[in-house]
Amino acid sequence: MDRQIETIQRVSKLEQENLGHERRIENLEEKAESIPKLETLMEMVIETTKENSKTMKSVDQNITGLNSEMKNIANEVSTVSGRVETLEKDKKDTEEEKKKTKKEIRMKTFDLILKIAGALLIAYLSIMLGLSK
Repeated sequence: MDRQIETIQRVSKLEQENLGHERRIENLEEKAESIPKLETLMEMVIETTKENSKTMKSVDQNITGLNSEMKNIANEVSTVSGRVETLEKDKKDTEEEKKKTKKEIRMKTFDLILKIAGALLIAYLSIMLGLSK
């Protein structure tokens, strides 16, 4: 009988171990089922990363081109600004020269009028005084 009890205990113990092994196998099977899904997800991530890399290269090229264009525009603006400053200075100089010229013309005209008036006064006085023939 001892042997029978011992055998029953061993069988019981083996059944308990078997149940534990079955649970472990079920867990491993569930995990094994998710491996293909993970593999697919990883492939998707790799493809997305490749596409993003290409896109980033394109964006980098575009930004580099835009940066170059901005530098060119800045240089052109600087050049135009210099030209505008020169034109404004020339305009100011021309206006000042016009003012001086007008002033000189007025002075010469006034001087001429005074000389003519003086000559006419002398001629008139000469005629009136009988100094002229």
